Amino acid sequence: MLEDLRWLSAGSACTPNSCRSAAAAGGPCRFAAGFLYLRHRRHGVCLFDTGYSDHFQTETRSFPNQLYARLMPPRFEGADRACEQLRRLGIAPQDVRSIIVSHFHADHIAGLRDFPKASIVCAEPAYAAMRGRAGCADCCRACFPG
Repeated sequence: MLEDLRWLSAGSACTPNSCRSAAAAGGPCRFAAGFLYLRHRRHGVCLFDTGYSDHFQTETRSFPNQLYARLMPPRFEGADRACEQLRRLGIAPQDVRSIIVSHFHADHIAGLRDFPKASIVCAEPAYAAMRGRAGCADCCRACFPG
């Protein structure tokens, strides 16, 4: 039985693709790096994605991942991190049992390392597509494995 469900946001970003129509209209092109917090009676605390975290900055300091941060600059504060938002709800990062990953873009997975005891759940084809990836081409596809 689902006991609690909340849609939260761990920062925001702007991508060239999402900006095309907004830029043409002269408007902003930011979108939320959303994640879901779920508390289930049997499965405990689970997340759907994690949004951005400080790990993004670490992973994008050098080339070629640096391109990702320049092309799609995120906005987030330390307090925006999923782990910090959960702490404010009285939930410690080690209490998160599972994280369901929709896909492997940074705005969905940058906070995975903040939850050391969580099991990661994802579709096998999505995981297989990420294995062994590195370099400029993968960075331009909005994917990097760090």
